[in-house]
Amino acid sequence: MDAVTTERPLETEEQETTGPESFYATVKRARLRGEKLVSTLRKKNFTQEALTLDVIYTPTETASLVGVSTETIRLAEKGGRLPLPKKDQSGRKVGYTFDDIQHMRAVFGKMPTRAEGDETVVISFPNYKGGAYKTSSSVHFAQGCAEMGYSVLFIDLDPQGTASHYFRRLPGVVHSDQTVGPTLLRQEGAELIHFEKTQWPNIDLVPACASLFIVEMNMTKSEEQLYKRHGLNSFEALRNAIDVLVDEHPDRWDLIVIDSPPALGHLTINSVVSSDICIVPTPAHYADYCSTIEFFRLLETTFDALEDDLGIDLRILITRFNSNDDESRFMAEKIKDTFKGFVLRNVVSYTGEVGKGLIKMRSIYEQPRALRGDRRAYKRARSIFDKVNQEILEEVVKPLWPSKMHV
Repeated sequence: MDAVTTERPLETEEQETTGPESFYATVKRARLRGEKLVSTLRKKNFTQEALTLDVIYTPTETASLVGVSTETIRLAEKGGRLPLPKKDQSGRKVGYTFDDIQHMRAVFGKMPTRAEGDETVVISFPNYKGGAYKTSSSVHFAQGCAEMGYSVLFIDLDPQGTASHYFRRLPGVVHSDQTVGPTLLRQEGAELIHFEKTQWPNIDLVPACASLFIVEMNMTKSEEQLYKRHGLNSFEALRNAIDVLVDEHPDRWDLIVIDSPPALGHLTINSVVSSDICIVPTPAHYADYCSTIEFFRLLETTFDALEDDLGIDLRILITRFNSNDDESRFMAEKIKDTFKGFVLRNVVSYTGEVGKGLIKMRSIYEQPRALRGDRRAYKRARSIFDKVNQEILEEVVKPLWPSKMHV
């Protein structure tokens, strides 16, 4: 199932002509120039060494993540239950890797996971407007849960593939047969969704690329041939494929996280229909609020036509909140007053630390110390996503796991 991706060789830019050229030629020239920059950034930021998770945790951070004291870790190392800590040339501890943390969790019996009988929970983060933080929210939730020790499958349905960037997959690297496309189009030999490993040992990825635009068009154009003729529904294609995949790998993932495109087409509807939990990121701004209402109206129309009986838990996540902005504060309060119990208590506030990570396509959970800014600013940014992720996990996900209801 796992695949190694290779970057396609760059085409050579044709010599510029002095006379007028076709729009096709102009677009091609622009694309070639753009790919050169992508290739340069890839070589600079995503070396072979970067395919592993290169975050180093302090002893205090490690103890907190494992759920034991630093003294417990020290005694286990001294007693041989854990390997001795790595040290630099001066004899100081260099810290712990995420693999070290996972090993400690196994040794101390602290590995979080759903119990036998608890089903894999599918969570989508849809919104049909760009800039709502749906990709940032879904990636930070997936990586935050992975850091806690949960196993995650991340499905990128956005043809732009921005979420895939966070997992080291850039344009030109992902090909159509690596996406969910062949399975959605019921191609022979693609009954199982393809997935591949990432830099996180407990996150698998179904990457995306521009070919998903064509997949969506073909799902619409060939609906009769691909689905209805076989007694199927195109809006349930992804849900059926996920069911088959989970049956094939029943113990592999605790959570499946889906990032959908900023549009309301077959891919977005499929992401919602596949979900146990649907979290709609909504910026605390009037225009975005109006777009979310329109999104709900379109979903209502679609699901009324489907005559669904899906028990999907709908939640709203306030994003791009700025406590120093009057409109943002006002709209956040109005969103909470209007939607009440649908709204998550914690919000995703705007923070420049996330922007710094975007330069290298690293979430808050992957930023090495050299990339971090002011220590307090980084801790605040991390706290923003930690609180959101904990609320979703503890109050929305775990109620779906019977084993957790009596803990």
